[in-house]
Amino acid sequence: MDDEGVAGHGPTVTGPAGSLKLTELDWLLATSGYHEVRKNRTVDDRPITLGGELLEGIGAHAFSIVEFEFPEGYDRFTARGMISEGSQGQGRFQFQVFVNPEKHLKPQRSEVSVRLAELGITGPARVRDLWQREDVGTFRDVFSRMLPLHGASLYRITPVDR
Repeated sequence: MDDEGVAGHGPTVTGPAGSLKLTELDWLLATSGYHEVRKNRTVDDRPITLGGELLEGIGAHAFSIVEFEFPEGYDRFTARGMISEGSQGQGRFQFQVFVNPEKHLKPQRSEVSVRLAELGITGPARVRDLWQREDVGTFRDVFSRMLPLHGASLYRITPVDR
């Protein structure tokens, strides 16, 4: 990841809802193996800086866990990790992000429907599955099918002549 746009801005989530700094959110859980986790401060309560530039971020030491619940509309997380200047560059770190899969489960199949009136069809309509090359049947008002996750189908919907 390049640092352009990250310096001074700290850990951020972005998406259709815009941009949100993690330092503006309250965490659900923050534990640290030494002292406490801090917003915009090092673990020893100094400003977070890099090359004299003041940074926003989350200061933690040793084995730490910081857990957030992101609001809807955010799907990208951007951050960088560093060893604070007060440590004279000594030490190492490992930065990991985990997503709770139970909160992001998608159904394996979903019903997809179309109201025939939205197609300008006011009476019954014949439906043909073009990929399977078979007639599906005659439908009135709504045509729907269960499709697999990430699946697609192609149908021809034709009004029935009266």
